[in-house]
Amino acid sequence: MGDKEDAKNKTAGSVQEGMESGYLGHEIRSIRCLDVWMLEVLFEEGIKKVVDLRSLAEQYPGFRIFYEQPALFFAAESNPYGVIWNDDVDVSEFWLWENGRTVSTAFDDLLSMKEATERWGVNESTMRKAIEAGRFIVGEDVKRFGKQWVLAKGAVERLYGPELSEINEEELGYPEHVMRRLRYAKEHGYKSAGKK
Repeated sequence: MGDKEDAKNKTAGSVQEGMESGYLGHEIRSIRCLDVWMLEVLFEEGIKKVVDLRSLAEQYPGFRIFYEQPALFFAAESNPYGVIWNDDVDVSEFWLWENGRTVSTAFDDLLSMKEATERWGVNESTMRKAIEAGRFIVGEDVKRFGKQWVLAKGAVERLYGPELSEINEEELGYPEHVMRRLRYAKEHGYKSAGKK
């Protein structure tokens, strides 16, 4: 094969190049082939994306093999840096991340008690007392796993208002309890205490 032909067959962000460069991007945890051209990718961050690879066949002739041999698509293998079908056909994790559509999961809106206290600026004992007093519905708003409480984001918003990072101090109209939380968070050094 000549140099021109090699350049044509180069795939979208070669996996080997990513590994050699030491690029620390969004590593792949696992993949699942949904259909020919459709790939579901779970990244290390816990974010899941669905990627349609048809556009690659227009740019990179190596991908056209899936038109002729659709079953080959389901032989995909992954490593943290990309997805590989054969020596000529691979795609990098960066391309998959950039071109994928994020899929919501059942865990997207769940928070640990620690995360909720930091994001809302509410003392952990205050949240525990709210659970004990029935202000959160156990099994729906909050659930205990071992010694840890897990809270639904919507339930925390319902009870305490917006997250600290979403509060604009200069806007008027926030209820007093929200502004009190903001002042408390600033006094105690919470990182996400309000927009300026």
